[in-house]
Amino acid sequence: MDIEQLREMAVRVHDLYDELNARRGRLWTREEFMLGMVGDVGDLAKLVMADSITVRLAERS
Repeated sequence: MDIEQLREMAVRVHDLYDELNARRGRLWTREEFMLGMVGDVGDLAKLVMADSITVRLAERS
């Protein structure tokens, strides 16, 4: 994936957040968008870690 493809993907994700938040009645500021993305990435990281731990525990049994 090159930098232009990454840029296009980032713009698409931003547009999807705008669509979601428009339905909720208000678009996010740049700061709110950044904080929301960081929070979502953190949530995803927690799910990946939990899955990894579950797999390791299952392998021990």
